[in-house]
Formats: sequence, structure tokens, C-alpha cells
Amino acid sequence: MDMENKKSVTKILHTRSFNTPYWITILEHFNEDMITYVHDLKDKGEGRQLSNEGGWQSNILPLKDFNIFFKEVYKIVQKLNLGVKEMKVAQIWMNINRKGDWNQMHLHSGKYDLCGNYYLKAPSNCGRLVFKDPRPAATGSMFLLTRYEDYVFHKIEPKESMLVLFPPYLEHMVEPSKTDEERISIAFDLQLN
Repeated sequence: MDMENKKSVTKILHTRSFNTPYWITILEHFNEDMITYVHDLKDKGEGRQLSNEGGWQSNILPLKDFNIFFKEVYKIVQKLNLGVKEMKVAQIWMNINRKGDWNQMHLHSGKYDLCGNYYLKAPSNCGRLVFKDPRPAATGSMFLLTRYEDYVFHKIEPKESMLVLFPPYLEHMVEPSKTDEERISIAFDLQLN
């Protein structure tokens, strides 16, 4: 058989698996009242220390104070093509970071279906939201990881009025703030049906 004269036709199917979804949108009209709300809480001295290094984090807050906000979040969640029929807000807290403040790498418990951050105030250089690749074994092949993925960390520059939704198993942190202005956010966990 004359192999040199035969044409070789090879079809290559390029697919991806194990993608981790997250969603970003802009939700306006909530910032001013909520900034006053968070400052009032902080002035009362109510707060806790969890993943925050420096900065201030509120205790878990009552849903009734955020009903209008979460009606808008629910509208967004319904558009994610996840077949969501019901959304329950499991917990809400607020964060204030100043220059040098940051949040350690952490994830949220498995009893939640979606996590969120909403940025009330996000000046330039206030600390990016950093997601870590949830597949520890993926770092075993840096050759492929650097060519097909966003490497080990994916960084999001927060903007005012930005809403970020992501799975609870996605480890995340906030880089140290480099600005003298406050970075103020609402964080929350959702249960979905």
C-alpha cells in the first residue's frame, strides 16, 4: 500500500468539562440608603471577625431590611437558566474595607446553592475579588492550565453597583485595598429550588 499518496483526514473535537459558572451584572438604585445603613451598624459597634483581615464585617442581618434588594436579585437568578422556582436568602452580612484591609481565601458551606457579593462602593484599587480554581489536581499540568484556563486564580475588579453570583464551593478572597476610600459590599448566601 502506498501510504504517501493517501490523504489523512482527522477530525478533532474540542470540548470543555468542569467549567465553573459565575455571573456578573449591574443592579442600581440601592447604594445610597444601604451605605447609610451599614455606617449606622458600624457606629453601634456591632461586628464580627471571620475571613476579614482588618476591615469590618457585620453580624448576620435581618432579611426584612433587604426585601426590595432581594426581589431584584431573584429576578436576576430567574434569568440564569438554572430552572429556579424558589429562592430563600439564608444569610446576609455587610463589609467595609479600608486601605490595607483584605479577606482570606475561604468558601461557603455546602448547605447553600449560590453566593453573592454586591458592591455599594468600589473605588479604584479597592481590592479585587479573587476566585481560586476549584480543581486542586488541575495544577498538576501547568502546561495545559496556562493554555486553556485562567490559570489558578481568576480576578475580578469590583465596580459600584456590580452584583457577582457564584457557587459556594468556589474559594475566594479579596486582595488588600490600596485606596484611602472605603470599599463597601453586601455578601449573602442563597438556597434555591
